[in-house]
Amino acid sequence: MTSFLELLTLRFTKCMSDISEDSEVSDIESEMDSDVDLAQEITESESSEDENVPNQRPWFRIYPPEIDEMRQNFVENVGLQDAPPRNSRPISYFFLFMTMDFFRQIVTETNRYAADYIASKDRIQGLSRLHDWFKVGVLALRDLKAFLTVILNMGIIKKPVITEYWNTKFASQSTKWFREMFSRNWFQLILKFFHITNNDMIPNRDDPQYSPTGKFQCFVDLFNAKFKQYYTPNQSLSIDESLIGTRGRSIMIQYIPSKAAKFGVKLWVLAESITGYIVHLNVYKGKRYDPTPARMLQGNENEAKFLRQGQLLLCAYKEARRRKPVRLLSTACRAELNNTGKPKMTEYYNTKMGGVDLADQLVSAYVDDRKTMKVWKKIVFNLLQRMVTNAYILYKQNSDAPRLSRLSFLQSIIEDLAQEHLLSRQQRLPNRELNNARIRLRKVPDGKEKDCSGCSDRNGWNGRKRTRTVCVRCGNGLHKKCKHNHVCVEE
Repeated sequence: MTSFLELLTLRFTKCMSDISEDSEVSDIESEMDSDVDLAQEITESESSEDENVPNQRPWFRIYPPEIDEMRQNFVENVGLQDAPPRNSRPISYFFLFMTMDFFRQIVTETNRYAADYIASKDRIQGLSRLHDWFKVGVLALRDLKAFLTVILNMGIIKKPVITEYWNTKFASQSTKWFREMFSRNWFQLILKFFHITNNDMIPNRDDPQYSPTGKFQCFVDLFNAKFKQYYTPNQSLSIDESLIGTRGRSIMIQYIPSKAAKFGVKLWVLAESITGYIVHLNVYKGKRYDPTPARMLQGNENEAKFLRQGQLLLCAYKEARRRKPVRLLSTACRAELNNTGKPKMTEYYNTKMGGVDLADQLVSAYVDDRKTMKVWKKIVFNLLQRMVTNAYILYKQNSDAPRLSRLSFLQSIIEDLAQEHLLSRQQRLPNRELNNARIRLRKVPDGKEKDCSGCSDRNGWNGRKRTRTVCVRCGNGLHKKCKHNHVCVEE
């Protein structure tokens, strides 16, 4: 028997695939001609779509007031499913969605892409950041956890550019924690090579199977499955569009003037109206061909039309001052009009439509919304923050007072995720700091100069760098600022 969430997901996916590029859920716009044309149009489109949707029936016209004898009581077991023990730490809820298997998959694909990229280079410049990758070897699981921790913390501590997190020039702008987590070059290398899917498995753009979401679709699929696995929403759900603001180059970029960002990647989101918990989301991939004749897109003013297909009720209503009608789809309403002649479904929608807006509001507070070279990476980091928001909603329902605020919840996850990486860093740093403390410099007599062993490269892009100070122990030229790159070998 098909479960409530399975049926809900199938209906959501199908409805979103039928919505055109410029439509908005608050007024999913499409005009109509006659009752017969509308019913035939919808029925034909239904028959040509996904055959896995259960209980497909033809649409038929109904007139208000409707006596809905088919309505069933809502008897779902609402709330957490397979939840962690009560009052568990925030990190337990994070790992409900972000599984260790998926962490390992990202580590594997990131190392694979790094190896392929380096192998494609004929020659690596002397001062290239790639040398830092060689020093470390490969990305470890604890390094990936720490990397995502830094991404989350950048949403709390916002700076205009990434390099400012490692800036030590001004004491007032110092953020020591980021330097303790990674060197700047190592972090930017992980960001550069970050991958989720094997590129060899993604079809080319000219392939009929190509999808613009190929690089991160497994990430979306994982979250959608986990979102429904651990939480059953209540009866009041809403569908709306959400925009990840970006002006990057991608066929997924949409222009929506009603949004603050205006340009970005559009998501269709199914969310619980009360809590803002995201049940399911789809990334909009572009407009489909719509063969609907123009003669079917006409309607009468101040007239409501209703069509029913089993549990689904479709309502189309056009106000006198609007150019196009509003089309609404519901499984919870009946064909009824209020005293002014408007469908009661619109009133119900206005009271329950805020789920996606609430989710967007929660996400926007702590998301790192900076530019990225790759649009898909910005989508992934945005979805990561949405996942953390869902985890917080589960935490609140499974914890006794006093509960952590959302900021404290996120900070607790950051601390726990970073712990293993910081311990490994602290075990390596004392030897390096001790070596730097032993290095002493002296000036070269008679104003002579030597090549700096830390930054000079006669054959590289940086060129030759001269200094008047040398290491007392080995006699090699060395700038004071390059002591951390110098390995002293006694003569």
